[in-house]
Amino acid sequence: MRQVFVERYGLRVTNAYGTAELGFLAYNTEGGLAMRLLETGIVQVVNPETGQSVAPGETGEVVGTTFDETYPLIRLGTGDLAMLIDPAPGQSRQGDRSIILVGRVGDAVKVRGMFVHPNQLRFAVGQVPGVTRFQGVVTRPEYRDEFTLRVAAGEEADRPALEQALRQAVQAACRVRLDHIEWVAADAIDDKAGLIVDRRTWT
Repeated sequence: MRQVFVERYGLRVTNAYGTAELGFLAYNTEGGLAMRLLETGIVQVVNPETGQSVAPGETGEVVGTTFDETYPLIRLGTGDLAMLIDPAPGQSRQGDRSIILVGRVGDAVKVRGMFVHPNQLRFAVGQVPGVTRFQGVVTRPEYRDEFTLRVAAGEEADRPALEQALRQAVQAACRVRLDHIEWVAADAIDDKAGLIVDRRTWT
């Protein structure tokens, strides 16, 4: 939609991200997915389980702090998941950092310490032409999480090339390496189960 506004109508489009409680937190004027953080208040991207800040390139929950005397908020969790982009970790100002929104906390699955959201997986696979249906599956044989991508593609598809492209795309978008790619028929993928199925059992 943004591309249509810009190319067809010559409009300048700005995307803004905010919440009712915190106001605007980030914006984007150049296109693409990254949104630059504003310097009003403090914005952090943290591990939802520990509250600790995540490293650049990792995904966590957006947390905001405002020092408004009328309505102060200290480390309010927004419930939104975002990937942190920091050009100079430990040295950059908040206004130099950006986030890429990927979804909501409740929909994410933690794989080997990294939160993976269905939207991240959808974006990754969307970069690879030829895939008709897909589904991520997380298992835990013994003591290690394993991430499998079940993929349906046409009979004419070059599977070795597709596999290489999928591994690279998922690694880049989700920051988690695929352990297996399983080729299946399209009707073998249950849409009702969701894009990421967690089959781990905990004892």
